[in-house]
Amino acid sequence: MKIICFHKILVVVFVCVAFNTLNAQNDTLFVNDGFKRIDLNKISNRYSTNKDITISEAFKRSFPFKNRSEKFAFFDVNEDFGFLTFSISNKTTTNQKLVIEIYNALINKIDFYEKDNGSFRLINESGTDFPFVSRLINDRNFLYPIQLNPNETKTYVFQFKKSKISIVVPAKIWEGHAFLKQNNLQYIIIGLYFGLCIISILISLYTYTILRKSLYILYASYIISLGFYLSSYLGLYFQFLASTQNYYNKYTHVFFTILTLTLFILFSLKVLNAKQHAPKLTKFLIGFLIATIIIRFSEFLLPKAFFVEIKSIVIRFWYLSIIIMNIIMVLLVIKSYKHQKKVTLFFAFAYSFLGVGSIITIVNLATGYIDAFYYGLPIVFYASFLEIIFLTFTIVFMVKEIYDERNILSKQLVHQQKQFLTAFMKGEEKERERIGKELHDNIGSKLSYLKRFVYEKFKDPEVDSTVDDLCNNVRSLSHEISQSELKLVGLVNALSDLAQNYSSGTHLTVEFNSYYPPKTISENISNNLFRIVQEALNNIIKHADASRVDIQLIGHRENITIAIEDDGKGFDSNSTTNGLGLKNMFSRVQELNGELSIDSKLNSGTSILIIMPL
Repeated sequence: MKIICFHKILVVVFVCVAFNTLNAQNDTLFVNDGFKRIDLNKISNRYSTNKDITISEAFKRSFPFKNRSEKFAFFDVNEDFGFLTFSISNKTTTNQKLVIEIYNALINKIDFYEKDNGSFRLINESGTDFPFVSRLINDRNFLYPIQLNPNETKTYVFQFKKSKISIVVPAKIWEGHAFLKQNNLQYIIIGLYFGLCIISILISLYTYTILRKSLYILYASYIISLGFYLSSYLGLYFQFLASTQNYYNKYTHVFFTILTLTLFILFSLKVLNAKQHAPKLTKFLIGFLIATIIIRFSEFLLPKAFFVEIKSIVIRFWYLSIIIMNIIMVLLVIKSYKHQKKVTLFFAFAYSFLGVGSIITIVNLATGYIDAFYYGLPIVFYASFLEIIFLTFTIVFMVKEIYDERNILSKQLVHQQKQFLTAFMKGEEKERERIGKELHDNIGSKLSYLKRFVYEKFKDPEVDSTVDDLCNNVRSLSHEISQSELKLVGLVNALSDLAQNYSSGTHLTVEFNSYYPPKTISENISNNLFRIVQEALNNIIKHADASRVDIQLIGHRENITIAIEDDGKGFDSNSTTNGLGLKNMFSRVQELNGELSIDSKLNSGTSILIIMPL
């Protein structure tokens, strides 16, 4: 019986020793050679309460974390005070310089105590309720340097004060050089992020100056607001823009949050064309957003004593509303996908990062069961980084689509213009043929009858000569207007006859030569080339004051070239506007996808080059 009791006593003693050993291991960090970092919670105890108690009492009541993430401590809505207690022991033979980093930059108040001979000495009092200069190290996060002598052990306590909101306290203990390396890397990543923001803003503003669409102003405004929101969330706003203030106004962060949310929703509705594709859901989302903003800012509308009682409800509703709005956005994406697939897919891919990141952050802040930090930076930071990249791609893709649509419309317009021009030219040729036939067959025959009648009645040589000139002029005009002989004699012979007619009937000397003319030329090309040469000769007679014109037709395998040169007075092609004759020439060349160039200088004549594809 005595042996059994003795064995039981041994078991109890062993369990107590083991428990004390585990406890000692749980709240003490042993720093050895090669130490880099460790999460604070792995070696700390936690205690929370809604009453203001002494540090000694909190130290006695603290207990290890249970059912919480290993990355951070979490204090619920109704826990107004939170405590972390831990010990650090230097097991090396050299002095150790350590840094405690708390990378939640929005904690209202943090008191840092060191245990000294049974009492607790306040080392630092800081937080967003205190000036930025109250911090031990100038940094966006809360940093607390510690120095340990060889074989020295120190005990510390953190006290966190808040007001009816839940907070997470992610914290690490770093070896000094390792911390500097990590901190510098974080600032480089943050710098890249804001550099990306600036590039995206410039792209959006430049696009707005070209297209004049409010969508791009909304996107630029959203990125600016998102930048301020994240600078506040990361502690950069307090560090660089509000460091001279006595405290960091917590409503500044709330304002940036609501402004960013509002601008994102308005931008998303524009991208998804939600008013057209899902009008009822759009109205509901806007109404819900307005109601959420009013409730979130109810602190300004309600008596302070009453708001304190309902603040936890307001905060939880705010978290829930973010999740609800994410769900509505997913429904809008589904609705929009039916009408504009490519843009919606780009947007949905970009939005998925921020949607998932915001939900993880909300669950982290509301429950503490999900870790929302990665390498000391919040998940929402990385999510927004990726979101901006792909949203900017979405904007660029939308601009490309707009330009593609414009190019298609321009091509359709050019094609339609060519069709109108072709129809006009064909109509003009038909009208010329009709007038030419009328002059030749009807008026010509009547003039012939008049000639015979006048000759038989008056037998006056002068009258006969006048009537002969009239008949010849009408005959020449009918041939000039209607070139029906082109079908019979071909373009080369028709141009040769045209040159001879102008040489004999005007003061010009017109020389025509052809080299390797194509055996077959379509009727449309022949008619247009003949009219262009005819128009050029008319312009030379009217304006050039020339005495000689050389016309050359040169055939090639794939095109035909006509060169027209005169020795007239020329003109300044840079300052002279095209008259009706030149416009007609350009129109005919354009209809057949040809090229027409004019080279002219004052007192140096004019050269016209026509290249027409066969």
